[in-house]
Amino acid sequence: CILNSFNSNNIDSSSEVVDEFTAPMAVTWFFRVVQYVAFRIGIVFSTAFLFFIMTTLVSYILRETQQRMLRFTYLLQHNVTHSRPYMSLVFTHVVESLIFVPIIFGIVFFLFEFYSDRLLAFLVFLVVWAAEIFSVLSARTQTSIYYFPKVFLCYFSLF
Repeated sequence: CILNSFNSNNIDSSSEVVDEFTAPMAVTWFFRVVQYVAFRIGIVFSTAFLFFIMTTLVSYILRETQQRMLRFTYLLQHNVTHSRPYMSLVFTHVVESLIFVPIIFGIVFFLFEFYSDRLLAFLVFLVVWAAEIFSVLSARTQTSIYYFPKVFLCYFSLF
């Protein structure tokens, strides 16, 4: 009785059953593709965010440390040549340099949470630190200044 009421509309009941199963599978497949693409875009954004934050903070620390060391050297030379006491200068320099300790610990602990692996996070921090030192000391030509950040970003995205 019920089957005849469906067949009265000239609809084959077997094709209706197939359509009910293929439509959700097509929607499921589409959502899987969208989820995969969104996951990959999230990876690219998180890598870019991590790259720019890490390199900016490490570059800032190195630049500020260099500037403070140059100022300390100049003031120390001035105090020594004029026979002035320099212990207060050394103490002031040490206290001012302690500002960077929380920044470094913050970077490392952020990486610990981001990677969920302490060894990997510490190695990433060391690689970024070494790359920044290399870029400051060795990247002097226009070609190296142009290509080194791009190559390092590709290398960094492997982590």
